[in-house]
Amino acid sequence: MPENYEQLEFNAERAYYGLDKRLALMEQNLEIMKNNHLAHIERDLRWMKTVMWGTAVGVIGNLLAIIYTIVF
Repeated sequence: MPENYEQLEFNAERAYYGLDKRLALMEQNLEIMKNNHLAHIERDLRWMKTVMWGTAVGVIGNLLAIIYTIVF
């Protein structure tokens, strides 16, 4: 009976270390994503906002020019 218990304990310990290793890899991947990919996404969103504001200013400018032409 003690041999069976020792084997079970050994298997549980191996499973624990396997999970610990996998968790460490997941933490590493999350850190890489946080530091690398989020910066790229943030830069792309900033660029999209700039383009949207430029387009909005152009459309409003044209609308004001049309209104000015009609009124005067």
